Formats: sequence, C-alpha cells, structure tokens
Amino acid sequence: MFNISYKEKQILFYSLLFSLFLAALDQTIITTAAPFIIKDFNEMKNYFWIISSYLISSVITLPIFGRFCDIISIKFLIIISNLFFLIGSFLCAFSNDLFQLSVFRFIQGIGGGGIFAVAFTSIGILYPPRERGKIQGWISSIFGISSILGPMLGSIITNFFSWHWVFLINIPFGIFVSILMVWFFPKVPALSNQEFDTLGSFLFVFGSLMILLMLNIPQLSLKLRIFFVSFGIFFYLLFYFYEIKIKHPLFEFKLFQDRTFLTSGVATFFLGGVFISILIFFPLYLTKKYHLDSIQTGNQITLLSICVVLSSIISGRISSYTGKYKTQLILSNLWLLLIFLLIFFINISNILIFLEIWLIILIGIGFGPILPLYVLAVQNSVSKKRLGTATSSIQFLRQLGASFGSSFFGFLYYFFVSLYEEKGIILYFLVMIMLNFLFVLIAFVFTVMMPDLDLKNSHLE
Repeated sequence: MFNISYKEKQILFYSLLFSLFLAALDQTIITTAAPFIIKDFNEMKNYFWIISSYLISSVITLPIFGRFCDIISIKFLIIISNLFFLIGSFLCAFSNDLFQLSVFRFIQGIGGGGIFAVAFTSIGILYPPRERGKIQGWISSIFGISSILGPMLGSIITNFFSWHWVFLINIPFGIFVSILMVWFFPKVPALSNQEFDTLGSFLFVFGSLMILLMLNIPQLSLKLRIFFVSFGIFFYLLFYFYEIKIKHPLFEFKLFQDRTFLTSGVATFFLGGVFISILIFFPLYLTKKYHLDSIQTGNQITLLSICVVLSSIISGRISSYTGKYKTQLILSNLWLLLIFLLIFFINISNILIFLEIWLIILIGIGFGPILPLYVLAVQNSVSKKRLGTATSSIQFLRQLGASFGSSFFGFLYYFFVSLYEEKGIILYFLVMIMLNFLFVLIAFVFTVMMPDLDLKNSHLE
C-alpha cells in the first residue's frame, strides 16, 4: 500500500500516541488547575465553560474530521488539527478573563477532536485489522493514563509555576510530535475523491451544539432545556432527511445497515454513560460513606484507571493473536454485570461491605477491552473508503453517550440529594448501580447480536 520501514512506522506510532495523549490530557489537566484560574481572574461566572467548552467542541468536530480523513490527505489533516490545538493552547495561556479562556478552549477542542479522529484513522491506515488489535489497546490506554496523570500534573504545574503553563507546555511537545508525524507519515493519497458535505456539516454542528449545551450546563432552567433540545432535534431531523438524499453525505446512515456498526454503536453509547458515571460519582460516594479524603479517593480512581489500561493492552494483544474480538467483548460485559450485581447485593445486605471499594476498582478490568475492541470491530467491517467516517462515528456515539450519561446521572444525583439530604448520595448510588446494570445489559444484548467476524490480514477495498 505504501513504502515505510518498520523503524519509521514505530516512530510514527509513538508520535501519534503522544499527540493523542496531549489532546486527552487537556480534558483532565484543567480540573485541578481551575481553582487557581478562578482565583487569578476573581470571577465565577464562566467557570463551567473552561471545562465544558473543550469537551463540546472536540465531540462535535469528531465526525467532521473523520469525514475529512476519507477525502483529504491525512498529512494535511495532521497539520490542521495540531495547528488548531497549538494555537488554542497558546491563546488560552494568555487569556485576560474567563470568557476569553472559554472561547480559546473551544478552539483548542476543535484541534483535540481532529487529533482524536486523525490518530484512530491513521492506525486504521497503517495497520491491517489483524495487527490493529494490540495497537488499539495501546491507543485506548492513553485515555486511562491521561485520566491518572492529568489532575496530578495540573496540580503540580499550577503549584510550582502557574496555570498558564498548563497550556504552554503543549507548545514545544506539540510542535515536536507534529514535525515527526508529518516527516514520517507516508504519502498516502486520499481514500476517496468524494465531495465534502458542507450544508450537512452545518446542520450537524448546530444540532449537536444545542443538544450538548442542554446536557452540559447544569444551571439551565427547564424552559431553556426544552428550548435547546427542541432545536437540537429539529436540526438533527433536517440533517437526517438531507443526508439520505445526497450522494456524498457527511454521515453515512447506510453504516447502520452494517450489523457490526449498529450493534457496536448502541453498545458504546450506553457503556459511555456507564463509564462516566463511575468516574464522576464513585469519589463522592466513597467520601460520604467511607469518609475517605481526596487523596484516598484519588488513589481509588488511579487503581481503577490502571485496571483499564492493563486490561486494554492485554485484550488488544489477545485479539491480534487469536484474530477474534467478540468473545472478549461478551466476557467484558458479563464481568461488568457481575460486578454491578455484587456491589448492589453487598450494599443492601451489609455483608462484607469492605469488599465494595475493591469491586468498584475491578470495574476497570471490564472496561479495558471495551474501549479498543468496539472500534476495532467497526474498522474490520467497513471498506477502506469509509474508514475515517466509521471510526469517528463510533467515537462520537461513545462521547455522546458519556454526555447523556453525565447529564442523566447528574439530574438523578441532584434529585436524591435535594430529597434526602445527608442520605441522598448513599441511596442515589444504589439506584445508579442498578441503572448501570440495565445499561450494560442492553450493551450485552447488542454485543451478542454482533457478527463474529475474523480480523482480516488486509484492508477491505
């Protein structure tokens, strides 16, 4: 397909990993830097936006960059996505108020979404499906590593230097890995010569923006939520009816005719919500029920993340060795169902209650294979010409599921705390565990329905 030595491929792979790490890190590093930023600017008005604006823009741009990956040279997209990320980082560092910082974080997030799409698609181009399993395991582990290191690095940098360096540190590393990627990435022509769907992109962006604003702003009134979701649905409907009529759509709804994409998409949507709920509300629960301090709860999250990283790497290697992925996905879903049931019954029975903390950590073992293998399944089932679109679409569904999950479980949390005050978080956690069991059960059913395809030794044309 292209001429590239093993050494050059390794350099390129590690460059892609580090670029992805920087983009993923900026989702988490801001959490511990935020209090210093608030203190510096002495305002709380736009506090929420400095965290959510990056998430929103990176989620929205994923499918757009994914489509670009199909019709534009990957080398060019590497430059564009990294340029957005680096310019956004530079502007963030020199913001004069929280509003400016929120806008610049949005710009940075555009680059982050591009980096996610380009990295996953590049792996699909560089490696055939059979080799891709172990590679996807390493790629997915980056998100676990960034969730461990992000808050820690944010605290260290802001304490010893200033919050500006949280963003400035991206510049030298980002430029270095960008040069490596552009230098070593082979001359691969565009995967197809189709036109870009500009109108569809605008409809998709407006629809997604309305939905994500509704999901990610906790202080919105009920009327505003109805307003945002109504306009979001309206734009999505326009997007759907437009897309099914044009020759080269932004999002190929025909992908849902592929059973692997359909089942993987539904499963990752629900599992995305489950995973984010554990990361957000597990520390609150530990603090309330077991009176753990922030360091102790941080250690528990770190252990959970380590389980995710290790099982992700191991599952990727197993799938590359066996040429199979479905059995691992079924076992991972069954593992999560078992863990959630055990946590629930331990809670209501008060028997061996000390095991609960360790059971929650073991959730990471179940999520390790889930993160890379659904992406691998989709990439294995689509043609090379649809690789970028399919890869970014499955990532978008997972991120959308995480946004819905954080909003849904956040609403339930505020309801229980308002109603039961001190006991609210304890009761809420039980409900959350059973809802997570239900969501995983849905994902399990769709995973069982997934075709059991062998990983191919070459790309589908």
